Amino acid sequence: MEQQGGVPQLQPLVRILATGCHTLGTSGQWTVSWRIDNLGDRPLEILSAWLPHDKFYSQRSLFNPALQLPPGGTVDLDLPVACQEPPGSRVENAFVILHLVLLGQTWRAFARHLITVDSAGVPQPHCQAISVHPVGVASNGGTSEE
Repeated sequence: MEQQGGVPQLQPLVRILATGCHTLGTSGQWTVSWRIDNLGDRPLEILSAWLPHDKFYSQRSLFNPALQLPPGGTVDLDLPVACQEPPGSRVENAFVILHLVLLGQTWRAFARHLITVDSAGVPQPHCQAISVHPVGVASNGGTSEE
């Protein structure tokens, strides 16, 4: 738990796992299913999801109303993904970025994935690391623009 101004600051604890990948019937277009687990003891809201990598891409999906994720709860999320890499390819540093709210504070969760494309040409995401950062606070301690 980080401290900001001497006050302990809770941060979201989440797990982000790919649970499936299915073709949309068009070459290089997929639906990737994700399971988002709230490992913390406070409710979370998910405002948006985005996969910004050019080789494993999904435009930002905004959730209105926000997706509710109770303590210990799970949300299943299907996102359309463009990935046209040939069998045997690897896409490194493909991120799933979630915009979250915890106790009124906004956060971003970054789940770094390695994408391997199997022999049938289906992308297989493998989560390697998850980090969570408050929105509006730069890494140098200053504020940043949203």
